[in-house]
Amino acid sequence: MKRIRLLIVMLVLLLATGTSVLAAGIPSKQGLVRDTAGLFDSSQQQYLSKIAKGEQLRVFILTVPSLEGQNPTDYANATYDAWNLGAEDVLLLISSGDRSVEFNFNNPRLQRTIDEWSRNKRAGTGSSAITALLDAYFIPHAKEGDFSKASASMIHQVHRLAAPPAEEAVVQENENKAETASPGAENKGSTKSENETPRANSNVNTSAPLKIEFPKLPWIEIGIGGSGIALIFIFLWGFIKKRKLSLISERLAKLLVECNASLEKIGTYQGIAQGKTGRAVQEITDRLSELMVAVAESKTKLQETRIFILRYSSMDEAILRFSQIADRLESGIKAEDNRITVIEHADKTAKGRTTELHADYNMLKEMLDREAAETGYLFPILYQKLEGLEQDIQRAIELQLFDPLEAQEVLKAAEQKCSISKSDIEDIPVYVNQAHEFSDKSAAVRAEIVKIIETHQLYRIKVRPFERLDDAREQMNRLENFLRQGNMGEVRKSSERAHAMLKEALGMTKRQAELRGKNRSDLDRLYGHIQQFHNESSVLQSLLNHCKSQYVPRHWQSWEQALAKESQEVRMTNSKLPEAERLTRDEEQEFEEAQMIIENETITMANVLQRVREMKETLEDLDDRLQAVRHELAAAQEVFVSQQKTLQIHNVVTMNHSLLSGLPDSFWRNVQTVGEALSSPLYDLDYLENAAESCTQDAEHFTYGVQDIVRQKEEAERMSVLVEQRYKQVARKASRGFKKTYKSYRLRVEQLFEQGMYAEASHELLNIENYINRVESEIRRQEILEQQRRAAQQAQRAADEARRAAAELRKAAAQNRNQSTTTSRGISSGSTHSSGGSSWGDSSSSGNSSGGSSWDNNNSSGGSKW
Repeated sequence: MKRIRLLIVMLVLLLATGTSVLAAGIPSKQGLVRDTAGLFDSSQQQYLSKIAKGEQLRVFILTVPSLEGQNPTDYANATYDAWNLGAEDVLLLISSGDRSVEFNFNNPRLQRTIDEWSRNKRAGTGSSAITALLDAYFIPHAKEGDFSKASASMIHQVHRLAAPPAEEAVVQENENKAETASPGAENKGSTKSENETPRANSNVNTSAPLKIEFPKLPWIEIGIGGSGIALIFIFLWGFIKKRKLSLISERLAKLLVECNASLEKIGTYQGIAQGKTGRAVQEITDRLSELMVAVAESKTKLQETRIFILRYSSMDEAILRFSQIADRLESGIKAEDNRITVIEHADKTAKGRTTELHADYNMLKEMLDREAAETGYLFPILYQKLEGLEQDIQRAIELQLFDPLEAQEVLKAAEQKCSISKSDIEDIPVYVNQAHEFSDKSAAVRAEIVKIIETHQLYRIKVRPFERLDDAREQMNRLENFLRQGNMGEVRKSSERAHAMLKEALGMTKRQAELRGKNRSDLDRLYGHIQQFHNESSVLQSLLNHCKSQYVPRHWQSWEQALAKESQEVRMTNSKLPEAERLTRDEEQEFEEAQMIIENETITMANVLQRVREMKETLEDLDDRLQAVRHELAAAQEVFVSQQKTLQIHNVVTMNHSLLSGLPDSFWRNVQTVGEALSSPLYDLDYLENAAESCTQDAEHFTYGVQDIVRQKEEAERMSVLVEQRYKQVARKASRGFKKTYKSYRLRVEQLFEQGMYAEASHELLNIENYINRVESEIRRQEILEQQRRAAQQAQRAADEARRAAAELRKAAAQNRNQSTTTSRGISSGSTHSSGGSSWGDSSSSGNSSGGSSWDNNNSSGGSKW
């Protein structure tokens, strides 16, 4: 275990050393193309790696998902240093999330070449030149999302600029060939446009193998250490699986011991047990013997299994197979142990249960003898059951030594018999008391029935309660006969029937008394319903007469017919009530038949009264409907008048609006028609409601039209004021033609206002506003041109003055040279020394030159976002 812990610690330290290169947040260098943002596929990466290495320069490409707020130039410088790039290396940094690109190098000669190229394009130098180069070759393709083509275009141009002048023609030819083979162009399926900038790979050696650079870390030592640790883990894992097989072998050995112990336990019953127990013992012995053989064979096969420690699949298969075998054998041995336990339990408990049952038998025999002596009954059936119980007990005693399982079954049946016999014997005194007390109970019920009959005068009662009392007496006599025999099942049934008959006799008598009183009260209530109908029908008839004088027959004719039908129903009900009264009298006492008649007619009268109330509500609603029509018509007129006042207040012209000019006449004609219909009776409410609703809709439409035209006029007036203000602002600087044109437009707007065409006026005002905007823009442009002309004149005057000053300086210098020549003729002449200042590239050769560009902006500022 100590060695394993030491190896784990070494592995953690090695992994920590290997990942330290990434702690700075800059991806490690892996070849010429490091695509962490996933902008290239495999074929594009291979192509870019192939063209990135030239004879003069190597182009390294790094793509990142995001710079996370870092400055692109600082990140590019840090990457340049972290990757140990030199003067022959350049870095192209692409940030997809920030949509920016950086071009970084440390090569004065390349900077001078880029500056010269930039000056030919009339651009700046330094960072501005690098930005211009990116804008020309990288940005157009990047905007289209083709980063492979953008990178290839940049690589070709860099190689062309870095190539010596004599090789430019060859570079151009190689560039065209490489461009044709670009996988990015094949993937996009696009052809080169006429104005596309040519891209060249000046010195690409396609046959040269890629140079793979590794970080300067002890990777060999790490690899050796890791391999050693991996081997240790491999062998350790194999030993673990080998240990699992050993544990399974130990488990099989344990099962073999358990199986042998079970055989020894069951062996104590062999040769002794007989019958059912003997057969069970033999079956258990046979199955345990088979299980023992299977365990031994499995253990032997497992010991003979020889599997190499590194063959994991074979070891896993063996572990699974022998584990399943062990589980199956263990389950079988446990099942047999449970069966042995059952036999042992039966053997141990049979004798004790037999003794307890024998004691219970003696107790029941004494109880039954005592009851027989006290009652004088023989109870032959009960004695016969006790004899059967005694026989079962004797048989269990005989079986308990040699066949405990069978003895257990016999004892179970004997216990059930004992329980039944005990319940029967304990119930004997209960039913004996019932037989003795039944006469008194029956007499009490008879007396209560007689009292009910006398109280409610039920002398002609149709039911027979006394016959039920006689039947109950007969059932009790049968109970005594069954009790003498000891047939307790029939005794219980007879007792239940006798008591049910007593209850039924008393209940039917009470029912008759209740029906007698209920029928009389129900008849009185039914007569009251009939009288209520007559009262409400008279009110309804008055309503009908009123409706006949006010409304057309369609509104009341059907209800008049319904009232006649309901009156007929009430007359039929009234004719049936005397029969119900007759059946309820003392002479007849047919209370059930009378109750049926009363219930049916009560339901009929409830329905009749409900329908009468509905008819009354419907007829009363006619006046409400008429009043609602009057209110609705008045409301529509009020709305219409208020909207006409609104038109007058806002001085709106409506002659060109058909809705506003034609609707009022139609509305007032409809109002007049409805008013005439409301002036005389026999109203047609359906027609009046539809007409009133039509007037309401006309008022709503008129309201909508008024609101719309008022809004149009207010909007047109607001726009007119704004346009007039704009005109006054521009008229001070504009020509007379503008004022004349504006007045003609304004005249057209006023004509539209007079005609009530406010929407058209708004549209015309919008056109005038656009015209004013154009004039104002033209005035502003003329002012700018005038300012530029004046500035140019001032610059020209300044240049003329500078040229005059320079001419005077040259003239003065010439005079000075003539004088110095005259004074220095005797001096001997020597050699001359000329020197010039270094270029921008020379002065900055000690530092990196960096430029950037935004893909969405065409400016020359480096490192901007797009």
